[in-house]
Parts: sequence; C-alpha cells; structure tokens
Amino acid sequence: MLAVKSSLAAQDTVPLLVFDEIDANVGGEIAHAVGAKMRSLGEAHQILCISHLPQVAASAGAQFVVTKEFTGER
Repeated sequence: MLAVKSSLAAQDTVPLLVFDEIDANVGGEIAHAVGAKMRSLGEAHQILCISHLPQVAASAGAQFVVTKEFTGER
C-alpha cells in the first residue's frame, strides 16, 4: 500500500494519507526505508501513521502516544 500511495501521491489532491501499521512484519533496514519513504511523502502531504517501530516513528515530525485504560470491566 505504501508503494501504491507513493506512486499516486503526486497526482492525488487529497492532502492527508493514513497508514495503519504499514510497517507490519518488517524491521531493521527495511523499517528505516519505510520511515524515509513516509518522510518523503510528508513533504507534500500530511501523514497519519500507526506504527510500533521506533525506526519509522523517528522519521516523523511529531509523535503521539495512544493508550488504553480499563476501569473495572470497561
């Protein structure tokens, strides 16, 4: 999906690209490459990416931590 959206991004007028765990099943140098590609896309688009990899998150301009809390059974 990253490759498809990267290829079409220049023709796409949508300013926001959303990636949900685009880095699943990758690591090491591939994760760095994914982060670099996301940063490159971020020059022309706003990127929202859900990631668990520090290599990808480190390429971002900002990071947000989302947590889940339970109270009782909820």
